[in-house]
Amino acid sequence: MDSFNEDSLIVTQANKLATASYTLTLEEKRIILLMASLIRRDDEDFKDYVIPIIELQKYLGLRNKNFYERLRDICKKLRSRPVSINQHNGDWLEIGWIDSAEYKSAKNNELGYSCLILSFSPKMKPYLLQLKEQFHSYMLSNVANLKSIYSIRIYEILVSFRRKGKVVLEVDSLRKMLQVEHKYLNFKDFRNRVIIPSQRELQEKSDLCFEFVEIKKGRRVHEVQFIIHEQECPTQTERKSVPLPNQLRIFQETGAEKEQDELYEKNVQRLLDTGVRKKIALQMVKEKEPSHVEENIEYALTLFMRSKKEDKDLASLMIASIRDDYTAEERKKRRKKEEADLKRKKREWKTKESERLKAKKTEKEREKRENRFGSMNSKDKEDLFKAFEESGKLNSFMKKKWSRNNPTYGIAGSIFLLFMDEYLKQKVNKEKKVSCSGIPSYFSNKIKQLS
Repeated sequence: MDSFNEDSLIVTQANKLATASYTLTLEEKRIILLMASLIRRDDEDFKDYVIPIIELQKYLGLRNKNFYERLRDICKKLRSRPVSINQHNGDWLEIGWIDSAEYKSAKNNELGYSCLILSFSPKMKPYLLQLKEQFHSYMLSNVANLKSIYSIRIYEILVSFRRKGKVVLEVDSLRKMLQVEHKYLNFKDFRNRVIIPSQRELQEKSDLCFEFVEIKKGRRVHEVQFIIHEQECPTQTERKSVPLPNQLRIFQETGAEKEQDELYEKNVQRLLDTGVRKKIALQMVKEKEPSHVEENIEYALTLFMRSKKEDKDLASLMIASIRDDYTAEERKKRRKKEEADLKRKKREWKTKESERLKAKKTEKEREKRENRFGSMNSKDKEDLFKAFEESGKLNSFMKKKWSRNNPTYGIAGSIFLLFMDEYLKQKVNKEKKVSCSGIPSYFSNKIKQLS
């Protein structure tokens, strides 16, 4: 079974589509992504996308007996799913994702196998075709293994801001994009059910990870700042390949080959323009990677422009640059720098994640102490206050910051809660000693050993 070629299946879409407001299930989103990845850069119109059923079944991970009923239900719902896109000057657009979904059995089509034929809604053209600005691209393999629709959505939103490295989004706007404005009204639920699970899954399975900072307005979390990090896909060597229909793979490879051919021809022409003989130009370009040839041509031009010698032979310089690969060392340095940057980002991420987990643990421990204090009766609290005030744990400055009315507040409150832990432990130990008095020494020793 052939699998996805990670270097050829690329999803390209307008940034507005990433931040649009819509609801899709995981299976529906995967179908849309597969369709989008089959659009070629030079396509001027949408095509019908033919996907073999047997391979679509594996791609979607649906192996149950009622697959055909499930697929029809997915396509029906997908046709009715709206996507809301905000335009300039307060304008908006409500459109559907697909124009049609057609199933053809093996006996009823010329291809000889059962297939699903899908087509995008024509109104989607400005957001998927002939994109020149305000768009982003990513490899389908970076999201193909994600199990949460929220992870995929947040990935797409963050990819559209990848170059900036960070973005601040209003909580209400983010809820609206994900269509959960009526589902997780409490930010804590939204954070724990949507943001944090997505953060973990992206870190484990994708080429992008993020940190986030809650920005409050008053007592309410009003905005979230996402800090975006790029990483080597952690599961790239481990993850299972996602099956791709044979003719779709060929279609994509043909597109990749076409791009290589175009670059090959461009490089040959540039060499000819500088006076390199055609036979030599063809031979040199054929022997080297097109991208490496292109880099060396640019490098040779730079050297030529810097040279003060009027009789400098550009053609000879081009040949030498390509033959001896003048940019090899530069590529090596660039690769090392990229690897070093990646390692540094990973270290920073691990450090910050460790600090976050420690802070979370400390917060939980403090919460437990506060709950323990809250469950104490008035007499026990009075005894605790008296013991704390007599303990000398607070200096004269800290004493002014602490009061019985709000004993757990601030740094002084933290000291009070830690003191409470020790105080209660000592109290329990004293009670054990009292309970053991009057018991024969043999049993008393046994009880002490067990305690």
